[in-house]
Amino acid sequence: MSACTTCSRKRSKRLRGKTKNKMENTTGLNELAVSVHADNQAKGFEFSSLQTGTVLMLIVGELSEAMEAARSGRQAQHEDVDLVHSLMMAGPLEDFREEFLARIKDTFQDEIADAVIRLLDLCGAMKIDIEKHIEMKLEYNRLRPFRHGKKF
Repeated sequence: MSACTTCSRKRSKRLRGKTKNKMENTTGLNELAVSVHADNQAKGFEFSSLQTGTVLMLIVGELSEAMEAARSGRQAQHEDVDLVHSLMMAGPLEDFREEFLARIKDTFQDEIADAVIRLLDLCGAMKIDIEKHIEMKLEYNRLRPFRHGKKF
């Protein structure tokens, strides 16, 4: 076994522990995927009636909207996010709705959230264990060489 391989394996073990702890503190994506999918079904958005490619293009559409929001300078301000989130948590919900529409709707962050929600809906519908797939992909990426032959 080469020194490089040995170093890579040691590094991988060391990082795997860090990843696991970090992921344990930030997970819940699988549960969120199930919840998002159930909410979307309840609102009449049935994934099974769409082709997977159509769903993927809807996700791309949300990312395009995020790009346009960024190009137009539509950014949610931290204090607005905090205010609207506190209204969501404490109510009344009509105040939350009004402030969300005025301060958050169609901002870059809102469009990114839409893309993530669509991705989670896809994971929920297809029963993808997204937490495991993210952990595996992160570990694999750590094992790759710098930029792995790409310019960017």
